Amino acid sequence: MACIREHVQFRRTKCEKQMRGGAMKWYSMKPEEVEYKTNSNIVKGLNDKNVKKRLGTYGPNKLKEAPRPSAIATFLAQFKDFMVLVLLAATLVSGLIGEVLDAITIMFIVLLNGILGYVQERKAEKSLDALKELSSPQMHVLRNEEWVRILHQKLYRVMLLK
Repeated sequence: MACIREHVQFRRTKCEKQMRGGAMKWYSMKPEEVEYKTNSNIVKGLNDKNVKKRLGTYGPNKLKEAPRPSAIATFLAQFKDFMVLVLLAATLVSGLIGEVLDAITIMFIVLLNGILGYVQERKAEKSLDALKELSSPQMHVLRNEEWVRILHQKLYRVMLLK
């Protein structure tokens, strides 16, 4: 009996390694075989304990996003535009030839442009985040013997979809 248990455990471990690597050809298997290899239940679906375990094993079902630049980096990026650099050069020239009022005016306009650009960019990022939340797909899955609606981020491998 111990030999059979070790063999089953070895096969499950081997299957889990193949599942992570994506080498399994699920479409060519019988439902019962998939049920066995994934340690799931076609009739009952996953229970809450299995869902938490799979969350720990596979992580959430979402793409990694690149980290957003800091507020200071976003603000300073407003001054990388070619025309802004030309205006800053004009400020320097105006200051050197004694036109202090012109230099202050140009510097004020450049600073105001930077502030407005920063505010617009932050608003655009917030709008994009809101659109992502609105377009978040939902689906029906079998959990604890009943069909429930979940967000796509909470979908894990071997869940039964309706």
